Amino acid sequence: MLRPDAPEMLPRAATPATALAQLAAELGVSEAQPRRWVQTKIPVPALEKVLIDYGYIAHLVEKDKDGRERYARFILPTLIDPFEAWVTKYEDGTLRTRLISLFKGTRQIAIILRINRDGSLLYNAMHADDKRIDAFRKGVLLHGK
Repeated sequence: MLRPDAPEMLPRAATPATALAQLAAELGVSEAQPRRWVQTKIPVPALEKVLIDYGYIAHLVEKDKDGRERYARFILPTLIDPFEAWVTKYEDGTLRTRLISLFKGTRQIAIILRINRDGSLLYNAMHADDKRIDAFRKGVLLHGK
């Protein structure tokens, strides 16, 4: 199925600490268990496993106005089986992978991964509607359905 049903949106968190706790719980990490590897269906050796690190996920919810914690349930399905994976060169010269998932409905998600020596690291997540998701399709398509 190219566009699965969208995961349930979570409520907006009342505080940054609550947003972080909500996101961490959905991703299966915590201060006590700070790292988790997620097996993907991406047939690219560097992307077969993605590391989620509790120390980095605060970055995802630091922009309070975005309410990104509401999309926490979109992240794991996107990491595991994205619709597309693009490698994109950034202004600082680094290469990052953009994973895009398309769901039924109007809200979609793009996950940005930074490749490190120990594998792929969850770095950022942005939600977008169908029209805006095209802006994340830059670089070289590595994987697509």
